[in-house]
Amino acid sequence: MREGWELKEIGEFAKVVGGGTPSTKIEEYWNGDIPWITPNDLSNYNFKFILRGERNITERGLLKSSTKLHPKNTILLTSRAPIGYLAIAGQSLTTNQGFQSIICNENLANPSYIFYCLKVYIDKIKAVASGATFPEVSGKKVSKVKIPLPPLETQRKIAKILSNYDDLIENNLKRIKILEEMAQQTYEEWFVRMRFPGYETTTINETTGLPEGWERDLVGNQLDKIKSTTKIKSSEIQKSGLFPVIDQSRDFIAGFTDDRVAVLRYSNTPYIVFGDHTRVLKLINFDFARGADGTQIIKSKNKRMPQHLFYFTLMNIDLSNYHYARHFKYLKDSEIIIPSESIANTFEDLVKLNYDIIFNLQSQNQRLREARDILLPRLMMGLLNVDDINL
Repeated sequence: MREGWELKEIGEFAKVVGGGTPSTKIEEYWNGDIPWITPNDLSNYNFKFILRGERNITERGLLKSSTKLHPKNTILLTSRAPIGYLAIAGQSLTTNQGFQSIICNENLANPSYIFYCLKVYIDKIKAVASGATFPEVSGKKVSKVKIPLPPLETQRKIAKILSNYDDLIENNLKRIKILEEMAQQTYEEWFVRMRFPGYETTTINETTGLPEGWERDLVGNQLDKIKSTTKIKSSEIQKSGLFPVIDQSRDFIAGFTDDRVAVLRYSNTPYIVFGDHTRVLKLINFDFARGADGTQIIKSKNKRMPQHLFYFTLMNIDLSNYHYARHFKYLKDSEIIIPSESIANTFEDLVKLNYDIIFNLQSQNQRLREARDILLPRLMMGLLNVDDINL
């Protein structure tokens, strides 16, 4: 370990505080102004700082429960179901009991440094978890976990180096969200509100109630049969390999396989991936291996339903009330509107421009994450001299 670095228990430089949940039966405890975070709010959360979750509580809810008001820069660590989600409070907020949050003494520890350090040493925390139903780690055990603590100025430099990567990633994510929202708004304007180009002079068919040349049909009738889509066995998934495996999570990348498995090749037309249990839809623009059970690979065979239009059409089907095991069946049985070929192609050309930029930003983020993750353990173990790295 470098000179001036020490192994310190978390409790030596921070206070570890749990959370709680106000009674859900008392309305006056909820829908206030105080952010309340649950582990679900951090599931697939891609940002370093968090300001709020899905729900807020009131001052009375705070007073009448075991939750605590954490200050800005508190490190939020999920302590069960699952252990290891991390974020930093971007403002004062509360959490439920699924957290052991770390409030640093900032004269001793830089919160951003501790956030990154925990990413490297999270297995130490998982190792002290216990529980019959599901693993859980207590605040006392978190406090006893030892991590490397360099001098405060070195902590700040390390945090700054890694934050530079995350700032670029987060800016790209914000741009991606804007581009996705623009495409969604265009879809709604053209195909929900029916204000597509030339709608003012379009003749409406009295029988169908649709513009002339448009029709209704089932999703299942648009599906192209995709070859080489044998299920990937869990034993075939590796931690590293040539091709990512697509599963039902929001990120859809479960692991990697070698080239002996069936691989779907991207050729300038994205695949649509649907999670039969999760109801998550994604566009995939890279070569990948077929995913786990329940992961559906979708491609349109209809020229009047090109792939980007098909994606947004599927996104606007409500499957929330259907039994989870049959989502794809209901998706296929859902009726959708098929526009004229000219309108379909105009929409496709327009939205594809957005997604070309989105896919480029996603590729940039992948490279940034890889570079950051190579640096991360080396910095935290003191293997690199931070003064030799340009900020």
